[in-house]
Amino acid sequence: MKKDRIFFFFNYEGLRQRAAQSFIDTVPDANARNGYLPDPATGQLQFVGVSSLIAPYLNDTQLWPLPNGRLFGDGTGIYASMR
Repeated sequence: MKKDRIFFFFNYEGLRQRAAQSFIDTVPDANARNGYLPDPATGQLQFVGVSSLIAPYLNDTQLWPLPNGRLFGDGTGIYASMR
């Protein structure tokens, strides 16, 4: 006969599931990255220039990806992604 013995049994089972979220950002389009913006009065593209200090950041697609959605016509467009 065994006396003064205690036995504990514990079990845990869990499931973690991450749901993806969709994000919508406004980013500059290809023309704006090159310094061309539409004239508000006529809608024609005009060259306004881009500083050589800013150009590397504008052209870095990790920071500012190209739009993959609707273009607004003001030099910007929609970039939608799932994260």
